[in-house]
Amino acid sequence: MTSLNKYEYENEQSIDKNLQCIICNEPFIDPVVTACHHSFCRQCLDKWLQNYNSTCPTCREKIPRNSPTAITLLSFLCMLNQILVKCKLCGQSNIQRGNFQDHIDRNCSKTIDSCSSTNLWNELPGKTETSSSTCTSQLSGYELIE
Repeated sequence: MTSLNKYEYENEQSIDKNLQCIICNEPFIDPVVTACHHSFCRQCLDKWLQNYNSTCPTCREKIPRNSPTAITLLSFLCMLNQILVKCKLCGQSNIQRGNFQDHIDRNCSKTIDSCSSTNLWNELPGKTETSSSTCTSQLSGYELIE
């Protein structure tokens, strides 16, 4: 599961171990590499360093202040982005992880969106009839400006 808990991996056993963080055992999110050449999710490594005296989780070498650095190798990032996930909100599967935010923003039928004028949370207008009527009822008494 991801830290955002909005998707799950389609086939975890098929994910290359070289694409997985040894701290969380999940495919890398915001991958970084240390001076000792070990890779982790940025958030996982940050938490590790706070709790374990700034040493590498793999080799226990001291990690310098200027380390870690972001992994920017395009082929590596593309492999991570191509991992297939399933949306836990609507159940749609076979979404490439790199396209998941686009799915949430444009396609997910269960995405939560705010009613901007009232700060109420509703499902996206047009995806359920009750959401637009709820938002509209909260705006009664206001003039619609187009």
